[in-house]
Amino acid sequence: MEMSSFREKYKLEVVPVAVSGKRLQLYCVSNWDIFVDKLAQEGEEYIENFPFWVKIWEASVVLADHLVRIGLGKKKEILEIGAGMGVTGLFLGAFGHTVTVTDYEEEALELMTEVDDCRARLKRLREGVATKEQELAKLEVQVARRDKELEGIVAQKKGERDKVAGGIDAESLAAYERVLRCRGWPALVPARDGSCGGCFMSVTGQTLNLLLLGKELVFCQSCSRILYVEEAEADRVLKKREAV
Repeated sequence: MEMSSFREKYKLEVVPVAVSGKRLQLYCVSNWDIFVDKLAQEGEEYIENFPFWVKIWEASVVLADHLVRIGLGKKKEILEIGAGMGVTGLFLGAFGHTVTVTDYEEEALELMTEVDDCRARLKRLREGVATKEQELAKLEVQVARRDKELEGIVAQKKGERDKVAGGIDAESLAAYERVLRCRGWPALVPARDGSCGGCFMSVTGQTLNLLLLGKELVFCQSCSRILYVEEAEADRVLKKREAV
């Protein structure tokens, strides 16, 4: 019987049961009272067909507790006949014994098989979660290490910037900071091939002359970024003018 059809026939619930410090979550039938009602209606004739496996009987818990308390030694091979819900066998298995449970009721065995499958799936899921947690822990260590490295790099670069900024006059530094706030990085761009390196708009001849003189800050008339001319570009422009 498939578990889906089993659930259609019976209402299942998970019941916590504890024996000698071990706690198991056991599937059992919650609407087993319908069979008791049927027994009351049909009398003793129904006894043979009563599904005793649908209930966790207190006697099975007492038996499991008794067997654990008297001590069975280590790794015993145990056969449980007429196991029903298999409570005694499940607990003995939980305490390390090899247990085989039997019952003539096919549905009882089907339920125990499904429970075993669920437990195996749960174990795999927990192992998967544990693996992912280990991977996450390693990544967290790597990220923390990288964060520390980046903090060091930022502190170093800030120190270098402060050192450079100390050699710039206050007016020019204020102009650079203003452009940086308004336009973002880069605030300082080269003028190359007659164009601004920031917005790529044309640079006028007058602007280029001011750049070549190098006596004041020169701003792009289109994007307001601060312009500078590279030495190779300045040589190229001057040679071109001399040729003319």
